[in-house]
Amino acid sequence: MELWQLLAFAFAMGMATSGVAASALSSVLDVRAGFHPPFVRPRRLAVSLLITALAGPMMLFNDLAQARRAGRSGVLMTLAGIVVACLWALALGILVAELAWHAGILVT
Repeated sequence: MELWQLLAFAFAMGMATSGVAASALSSVLDVRAGFHPPFVRPRRLAVSLLITALAGPMMLFNDLAQARRAGRSGVLMTLAGIVVACLWALALGILVAELAWHAGILVT
């Protein structure tokens, strides 16, 4: 595999992981995933960090879309947020692929 294929696979895996985590949390809690309670709580820091690490890119996309619709975010700020969310999804995908490879789920 070439580098661009590996990066595309890791990005897709990160987006899928984030989407599944955000959808599961949203369906359980009946609230759109975002950087607000009940997803992020200072009193339960470890749980909040785990939720944010897994569902973070989709939480960021949700908050960006909401801010853009409300007129609180300009085009440049929205594009910057999208770049950050994509890089976050790429990093998450690399982590998930590495863990899956070590667990023997992904075989080359």
